[in-house]
Amino acid sequence: MKGLTEILEKMAAKEAQYATVVEVRAAYDALNQVHAFKPGDLVMWKEGLRNKLSPLRGEPAIVLEVLESPLYDVNAPADSSAFLEPLDISLGVIKYEGDTGSLIVFHFDSRRFQPYDGNLARQIREEDKARRELEQNSQMVS
Repeated sequence: MKGLTEILEKMAAKEAQYATVVEVRAAYDALNQVHAFKPGDLVMWKEGLRNKLSPLRGEPAIVLEVLESPLYDVNAPADSSAFLEPLDISLGVIKYEGDTGSLIVFHFDSRRFQPYDGNLARQIREEDKARRELEQNSQMVS
């Protein structure tokens, strides 16, 4: 019986990872909500559209350039999120090595970003912190 319980728990966990219709529709709608950014604007990821490691969720980035013609990663494999993604915006993000921060430049699809909102960013950081603490606590119990 224990084996069946473990299998059912694994199946439930796997099902919980599948996006719901509501989540897919929200991501679609967010992707198609376009913002007219200009150099100097602060931006952050739209919820559910982060496909790169940096910037972090809720972390601000600054628009350095809006490209007239998007760039494409011609070497990206077809099963990659970078495949034929229009990289039409250049963003600067501060990355730290020890106590020293440096501006690092990345190119992105601007449809994945929204204007920076400090209150929303704070809420995201708090949610992420709570999620990490919950994961740590559940690992300790296991």
